[in-house]
Amino acid sequence: MNGVPHDMTMMLEAIRGAGARPERMSPARWISLLRGRPTVLPGCESPLVMVRVPSGYTVRCLFPAGEKEHSFQAEMQ
Repeated sequence: MNGVPHDMTMMLEAIRGAGARPERMSPARWISLLRGRPTVLPGCESPLVMVRVPSGYTVRCLFPAGEKEHSFQAEMQ
């Protein structure tokens, strides 16, 4: 990102943990996810969103209101 290399291994594992298959994601879905937009991915029923946290970035799985809050997280440095 911005010419700085990042290890995305943990992020890919978090996406797989949510039930999505990153290898089947279209470029448009990657762009949407990396821009922080809620994005429904192939194999995942709920949208994922990538957000910035103090230690890097995290992927969160969003659930409809009324369901337990649950998130899949991975840090990227």
